[in-house]
Amino acid sequence: MWYGQPMDASRLPGPAGLQPVPAATAVIYPSISDWLNYCDSHPNRAGEDFKTHIAVFNRHGYQCINQLTGPRMTVEKLSEWLSIGVGTADLLIQYAEEDVVLIKNGLFSMKLENE
Repeated sequence: MWYGQPMDASRLPGPAGLQPVPAATAVIYPSISDWLNYCDSHPNRAGEDFKTHIAVFNRHGYQCINQLTGPRMTVEKLSEWLSIGVGTADLLIQYAEEDVVLIKNGLFSMKLENE
């Protein structure tokens, strides 16, 4: 009904019978500061002292790990913007990409086995 009149589906824009798509489930990504601390504690990622870069990420407006993934982010850009080594930037992007996939699939936790 539209203002008291029956709705004629043939007058709606788009293909006939097209149904609205339900909204996607909101994905919550960890903050970069929490995630960098997690990476420093992770047995397979330890040794880089990633947490030393928290202030730089904050200063440049990086808040959640999904900002480190996607086609706009490159190792070279991250290295230059944050004045960090290319190898460190490469590891950060690699770890962020791995974790974002896990997050989207509901399989990520920052709780480590030894905790």
